[in-house]
Amino acid sequence: MTIFLSERVEQYRFADQELSAAYERVGAATRSRLKQNIAWNAAVSGIPGGDVATARSIRRQGGRLVTERTAMDWTLVLAGNGFLSPGPVLAGCVYPLWAGVREVVVLRETGKVPVPDGILAGLELAGLESFGECPAEEMLDTIRFAQETGGHGAILVLGTLSSVVEAGLGEVDIPVHRVGTQGRVGTIHVLCDDVSAWDWDFLAGAYPGATFVVGGVECGSVVERLPAGVDAVQCSRDKLFLRECDLFLHPDPATSEPVSAQLCLGPGQEGAWIWPQLHPAMFEYVTIRLFS
Repeated sequence: MTIFLSERVEQYRFADQELSAAYERVGAATRSRLKQNIAWNAAVSGIPGGDVATARSIRRQGGRLVTERTAMDWTLVLAGNGFLSPGPVLAGCVYPLWAGVREVVVLRETGKVPVPDGILAGLELAGLESFGECPAEEMLDTIRFAQETGGHGAILVLGTLSSVVEAGLGEVDIPVHRVGTQGRVGTIHVLCDDVSAWDWDFLAGAYPGATFVVGGVECGSVVERLPAGVDAVQCSRDKLFLRECDLFLHPDPATSEPVSAQLCLGPGQEGAWIWPQLHPAMFEYVTIRLFS
């Protein structure tokens, strides 16, 4: 069933010219990282299922149980105004798309912070053109429209929404999934050795406002050479692994060392953000049949 959420939010949508202009402004290096992000999330989600349902049959005494999993008709992605990091936003938005959801609509809540070019460029690369920005009341109206129109759908919340929208989410009978409750990537731990090189220019633009905690044999010289505006502190190697963080950058991401974050990336993977909290079943509905 198609409910055309995209038509409902057309008035809030960013114009094609705005998306194209942002695409040009971010530059080739950032676009390459954003493409990498899309590719990694496609690999995690698997090949989109679309209308194809997967069935599982179990025979028990007295009958047979058949469950069918089918991608949902729609997903409404709601992003808080304070959500600024392009990689995490893009990873959340493309996940239902790669899970096979037929209509994915993205709305960012209007506020003091304008939408960064990296987010606009990333959504342009992913083909997610139903992306708009609107005040809390209009976002709430869209949620209610989705509820009334029907179909099988879910809401994915990125970051922190206003109290008005949060109250509305509690009134509708729609599955709500959440990631990124802080609204941005807050703390990134970086382990430095004498061989690996990190793309600090990209990191500075990809995670605005983040605090980088740097440890390892080369941490002192690394902090001295950081780009202007990057907030970084040094710490011992042991503390780097003990304190919790949002993202851990390790020269060998396949290490057996227990890192202090759910997501661990290596050199060249700085933009490959993946949400460990998301999985395809969040964007599927299940049909159960019993046969005697």
